[in-house]
Amino acid sequence: MKTSIALVLLIAATSLFSSCALMAGAAAGGAVYNEFAENKVYEAHFGLDAEAVWHSAKATVSHMATDPIEVDSDLRSLTAKIDGTVVVVSVETFDLNQSILRIEAKYYGVVDGESGNRVLTKIKEGLETRL
Repeated sequence: MKTSIALVLLIAATSLFSSCALMAGAAAGGAVYNEFAENKVYEAHFGLDAEAVWHSAKATVSHMATDPIEVDSDLRSLTAKIDGTVVVVSVETFDLNQSILRIEAKYYGVVDGESGNRVLTKIKEGLETRL
């Protein structure tokens, strides 16, 4: 009997701790999770307003780009050429103070996951330094 009560308490404590850690990460503004979607688009969810993520992404990509970037501020989308790879970055509002960053990278029409991941990493680093 004592073993089953201890097991139930352990499971409850573990689930409580993991959900608290997830909320703490979201509250700190970090990426809650990353995902490489079926259509080869990198996605990161942030516990930040979409405007803050958009400005950081735009600044980071403009520093990485080899040519001037094409920006559509109304849609929060940009297209840039980085070392020959065409990169499309978009930011969407997911919920109140939550946003989704999507990155698609193609090198001569072929998906370039390495470049997409590099851009995602740089944008995350830029967001961390701004917070």
